Amino acid sequence: MEFITIGEHYNLSISGEVFPAIAIDPADADIVRTPTGLEEDEVFFRLVGDEMPIIAGSMFAQVFVLHEYALDVVMLPTMHINRVGDRTFVHVLEDDIIVIRDIITGLVGNAITEIIYGLEEGDMLVL
Repeated sequence: MEFITIGEHYNLSISGEVFPAIAIDPADADIVRTPTGLEEDEVFFRLVGDEMPIIAGSMFAQVFVLHEYALDVVMLPTMHINRVGDRTFVHVLEDDIIVIRDIITGLVGNAITEIIYGLEEGDMLVL
């Protein structure tokens, strides 16, 4: 939630289609709160534009927020990236020997991280 800013515009993916939306403060909208209040990780958006998604059986949906994206990049599951102090590295198989290779990361998603430097397509990682 720290990356989502109230008032900023985002694209939301709802049921596979993308809709423009703006992040809103629930206090400024007519949002019915549950008796226990809002969850800490809840974020509210208002869709903008003429098209509205049709969600069968519910007024709520799971959405995906796209902050940034990169095309044609080397990616790696984040869980396989090692960080110790200021060092970021992976284990790579070179000539049948496991070696530590330093990498530089770029965009970080929920589960995938962009590798800017240190890996190339076809490198054999040891997980």
